[in-house]
Amino acid sequence: MILSLCACNFSFSSANFANIKMASEINEDTLAPVTVTKVFPPDAPIIYVTGEVKNAPSGTVIKAEWIYTQPEPDEPIGTGEDTVKATSNVFEFHLTNGGDPFPTGTYNIKMYLDGKIKAEVSFSVEGTAETTTAAPTTAETTTAAATTAAAAVKPVFSELKTSLGADEETFEPINVTDHFNQTDDKIYLTGKLDNGTVGKVLSTEWRYVNEDNSTTLIDTIDYTLEYTSTIFRFYLTMPDGGWYIGDYEIWLYVDGTYYTYVSFNVTA
Repeated sequence: MILSLCACNFSFSSANFANIKMASEINEDTLAPVTVTKVFPPDAPIIYVTGEVKNAPSGTVIKAEWIYTQPEPDEPIGTGEDTVKATSNVFEFHLTNGGDPFPTGTYNIKMYLDGKIKAEVSFSVEGTAETTTAAPTTAETTTAAATTAAAAVKPVFSELKTSLGADEETFEPINVTDHFNQTDDKIYLTGKLDNGTVGKVLSTEWRYVNEDNSTTLIDTIDYTLEYTSTIFRFYLTMPDGGWYIGDYEIWLYVDGTYYTYVSFNVTA
């Protein structure tokens, strides 16, 4: 099934985070994320958060506080610290499972600069494993009963690309890029969804990334699946006055469940 849908100078007081990403794999040399995701399986060996610190003097302390937020109440599970060594500093923090599966649920990471919260990022652990624990890093955790239930088949996204165009018949992306100009007429997202369920809704949320790394919803485009495998094309048209300069994310859902996202940016 093929479908198409649209829809300089600085002050040290401006120190902040940029390009924060969750990942299951990073480049060990550059610390850049290799496999970006916000959803991890319980048996993931390691969960990374990566990013940059901008406009911060050497010696600024970066801190990441990991919190297990679901089920309630919130439970701190670990912290990590690093120190800025230049005015633009790339960092990574990670959480390992210690040999036991991560508990399913939602997690939050509070990001600090010199003791002040500057950003937050969330992720989730979904799926099943042979055993689960109440928290991944505390000695007092107890192991839950083993489960033999088979994991449900989940939708799988692949070949996700942003581009300046797409073939009208095959939806092959044309001029693939994640860097767009403020005056580009349209921005496309193409890809493939497998293991879909007929009647479920495939949704894309197009979001602008604010300076504090929160996001503002721009538009939502939905499609009701007619086949289990679907090649898709979504696009947004340039708003009046042009695209706002900065970073963007496209979040992908199936029937209200978040699965992954794609990022791009717009420059003048």
